[in-house]
Amino acid sequence: MITCPSCNHNEPIAARTRDQQLSWDVALVERVGADRRELARPRPNEIRQANDPCWKPTKRLGKIDVGPETSSLRRHGFKTLDDLYPRRQQFVLEQLLEKAAKIEGVHGSASQLLKTLLRGTSEMAGHLSRWDRYYLKSYEAMAGHRYNFTTLAAEPNVWGATSGRGTLTRRVARTSGAIDWMEEQMGGALLVRRSTALGSRSRMPKAFDAWVVEGGSQRLVLQGGTADLVLTDPPYHDDVQYGALSLPLLAWSGIRTGAPTDEAVPNGREGLIRNGASYRTTLTRIFKEIRRVLKPTGHLVLTFANRNLDAWADLLAALDTAGFEALGYEIVHAENETEYRKRGLRSCSLDLVLDLAAKDASPRRRHRAKATLDGIEADFLRAIGEYSLKIGYLSAGWEKRFPRRLDQQRFIAPRSVRS
Repeated sequence: MITCPSCNHNEPIAARTRDQQLSWDVALVERVGADRRELARPRPNEIRQANDPCWKPTKRLGKIDVGPETSSLRRHGFKTLDDLYPRRQQFVLEQLLEKAAKIEGVHGSASQLLKTLLRGTSEMAGHLSRWDRYYLKSYEAMAGHRYNFTTLAAEPNVWGATSGRGTLTRRVARTSGAIDWMEEQMGGALLVRRSTALGSRSRMPKAFDAWVVEGGSQRLVLQGGTADLVLTDPPYHDDVQYGALSLPLLAWSGIRTGAPTDEAVPNGREGLIRNGASYRTTLTRIFKEIRRVLKPTGHLVLTFANRNLDAWADLLAALDTAGFEALGYEIVHAENETEYRKRGLRSCSLDLVLDLAAKDASPRRRHRAKATLDGIEADFLRAIGEYSLKIGYLSAGWEKRFPRRLDQQRFIAPRSVRS
């Protein structure tokens, strides 16, 4: 809300920005020295530097697509992805990407990696990044899996700073450590093959350690019956709009700026995704394709968490229709437990891990979670886990019985379960 200091008129910021774009003022500046950090009012020269007309970005990132997650941006006057960045931040990132491209002829792989890490800093969009009120750090635009809007935004120096969340220094250090660990485990460099999901189907080539395929999981390039294990973390229903949150990264990578049409994430009240299919239908297609590539002895292992019984019903139904049966489940800790912004909220701090295989007439031994976790969330997931053991043998009318079995669970959200 904004209030006029003269007449005390009150109105939402969104109403004020409906027909005009926000203008930003420098309110505070962070200064970093060898042994100190401080937040202070900006000096005149610091304001002049921030607003200097020399910052002239040339890259056009495209318009902000309409969607459930981007609606808050459009409502507050952001029309293009360029609007999310102060001119200085956008200009500096452009210059760094150009310099990284110039070393490609000499160090091709290093140049590509550096450009990837630089593009990753674009999630720290200055007009959206907010300050951490406890640790005085700025957080990325999509922190908490939501585009946040704040009137006190942070333009972070993610390239020059040596410490802090999202900095290039930290990204390079973490990536370097991961490469060292990988080469130590592999006994040398990892040999990777790249292709797209539109390629011809084949077995995993033995000459490569890893095969990275660009595309959707509704079509896998592996031949049938060739995979020992499929490990996946499927979209948590409509909790996270993955495609919308990746728009800045896609735009800076020169890929596409339009919203994806076939991701398995509902975009509306009816559980539909952008191509008109339902969430359940899309999951079923994906799981059928996974079943096709698994060996008879192969396993599908997935994690899931949600308070909405509709989401669980869709998951169980899709797995059952695709021809899987559940072999067991486990309950594990999720990262939300250590995420202070989600403490005390109705976020999920545990995950249910399901172990499944292609349905087989022969009896198989089932395994259950060890009773080491307690609380209303663990009780809820244990009840879901027990019901999931029916996957492969769900009988007619199970969807009416399903919510009745779980109605008394205190962890679930207010129900909108289909009758």
